[in-house]
Amino acid sequence: RRLNLQPGLLLPFKIISKDQTALISFTSGTTGVPKGANRTFYSLFHQHIALRESFPDTTNDVDMTCFPIAVLHGLCCGVTNFLPPINFKKIDDFQSDLIIRELEAQSITRLTAAPKFLNILSNYMIKKEVVNVNIRALAVGGAIVKESLVKKLQICFPNSDSWIVYGSTEAEPMAKINFKTFVNNIQNASGHLVGKSVDVADIKIIDTNKLNINLLPEEISSLEVENGHVGELVVSGKHVLNSYINNMKANNEIKLKLNDGTTWHRTMDLAKFDNEDNLWLYGRVNDLIKYEGTIIYPFEVEKELNKHEINGAIVQATNKTTLFIESKQSLTNSLNEKIKKVLSKFKINNLQIRNINLLPVDKRHRSKIDRNKLRSKI
Repeated sequence: RRLNLQPGLLLPFKIISKDQTALISFTSGTTGVPKGANRTFYSLFHQHIALRESFPDTTNDVDMTCFPIAVLHGLCCGVTNFLPPINFKKIDDFQSDLIIRELEAQSITRLTAAPKFLNILSNYMIKKEVVNVNIRALAVGGAIVKESLVKKLQICFPNSDSWIVYGSTEAEPMAKINFKTFVNNIQNASGHLVGKSVDVADIKIIDTNKLNINLLPEEISSLEVENGHVGELVVSGKHVLNSYINNMKANNEIKLKLNDGTTWHRTMDLAKFDNEDNLWLYGRVNDLIKYEGTIIYPFEVEKELNKHEINGAIVQATNKTTLFIESKQSLTNSLNEKIKKVLSKFKINNLQIRNINLLPVDKRHRSKIDRNKLRSKI
């Protein structure tokens, strides 16, 4: 539905505090109960600026997005926005041919969506040999993006300047990387590559074992680990949300308030910077696996499995480590051998391997593995 306003029409306005709540949006809940994030007018404005600097629009752009906050941003840019013809409660259940027709009929120039949506769409387009040459810009985010998806999207949208965007409900964007750069560098380390930090995001990788509640401004830097070492990613910036609604526990645990008034948000993501300041992700802090005296980062193992076209998730509960393999049939001897070969690379020789019809995923983007559900099955 289009909103047409008469030229010169004056709309009513009200002066408000920059710290007043504008929106409350909820986290995905894959690590527990969803938290209500406090989007103030100040943070919304600066998120809008951050997105526009990272992904400039043109006067001729027409957007299609699966992200509500991107719709608000697009409208602030004066860009026409279309929502895809889908049920957003079932974002992995839609008719791809309808999406393709809408992209063409509405002359869409920019497309943003989560990996699951784009994976379904690109699979259909490749099967039907459909190519869209009108999309000039594409962004995928909301979960880990696999190399296989990137390569399919390059085929389906050959004229697009395409990007992977790393962010969260509380801090969007944090980092980005162009598809071509991603493909050329994804095998340079064992984690998932998400690129360089955006200009407005101050990112540090810290040793949370040394963390205390009352930090002095200079102490946050003393917690940093060296490039090449994995730690927890914390972020600060004008677009980063400073609090949760009615959740003092989460505010105390996740929001690091420095004495100079600066707030650092704990993403709870395990990450590292390489020597070229590229950011790599290794999993969530609470998903870290301690196996026979060594540390295992879930994303390392799962990425290696992906190279063999095996979709799996490794989790630990009550000191019992289990690898779940997505398969609707019992695991064959050949598949078991491939899995064991991957595990031996990480010196994992004794763990339970189970097949599961479909790995459970988050309800919002249908793209993040719900590891709490997997742990409940152990």
